Amino acid sequence: MVKLCRYQSAGATFTRVNVVAAVALAASACAPRSSGDSPVAGVAASSAAAPAGLSYQSIERLPDFSGWWDWQPAPDDFGPEGPPQPFLHAPVKPEIQAAIKDLISKVFDTSTAARPDDAQLGINPRDVCAPPRFLGVNGGYGLSFEVLFTPGRVTVVDEAGLIRRIDLSGRPLPADVSESNAGTSVGRWEGSTLVVETAGLNSEARLVGPFKLGKGSRIVERFSLKEPDGLEIALQMTAPGLLTAPFERTFVYHRDRGHEFFDLNNCTENDRSIDPASGKQRFDLTPPEGLPPPPTE
Repeated sequence: MVKLCRYQSAGATFTRVNVVAAVALAASACAPRSSGDSPVAGVAASSAAAPAGLSYQSIERLPDFSGWWDWQPAPDDFGPEGPPQPFLHAPVKPEIQAAIKDLISKVFDTSTAARPDDAQLGINPRDVCAPPRFLGVNGGYGLSFEVLFTPGRVTVVDEAGLIRRIDLSGRPLPADVSESNAGTSVGRWEGSTLVVETAGLNSEARLVGPFKLGKGSRIVERFSLKEPDGLEIALQMTAPGLLTAPFERTFVYHRDRGHEFFDLNNCTENDRSIDPASGKQRFDLTPPEGLPPPPTE
């Protein structure tokens, strides 16, 4: 160590600035060290400051989000008709809310046996063949999703084939993000909570009925494990083209440890019943006369 200190002091003689810097460096290197100032302690401190989840060792210390998760709807997620809706109480713009009510009244109108054509309702039947898109709720309206941890990334996949890749490198979300079906996501750990920011969502995706998400949408999620098989995701969603204010909601999920993967595909390729030009049904779907009216309960 003495030889190294002498070399540092005598060897840096290029300029006055270098000499000053070299002397300071040599003095630092040769100064007595306490046990807390060891080079090993410095490396440990540097590692501790690195973002969590960048190595398999650090992943082992994180909460266990692995496995398949199922949404547990709350009672107020159910409307008067149909399955639970995660955006039932979202602050939708008044004109869109009025159009939604009109749409629902037409779909569930029991005064006539003939259901309105999808095209008349503003729904394109071919959208069922569109690729899956992330709209703020993992697993969509009723699918299971899986969380996978690898160094530097959290991956969320669902049974419709949507893959979300959440970057944990510590870089911020880019200011200008190209649109994609999964969006662009970055995450960070705040204690035991995974905070995920997402932008670049597909503006053509339909969030509520036939109404498009619109441009400029952003999502913040906070994943937290509340019990061994209980996950909460606190959502804050901004969609200026559709909502009057940010939509905030906490979704609860249950881990299904015995879940078997199911590959969901609602798309019927080459469906000749749909006119590709108009999106309308080619066939008459009117029920035959004499049938009793549909049940009301």
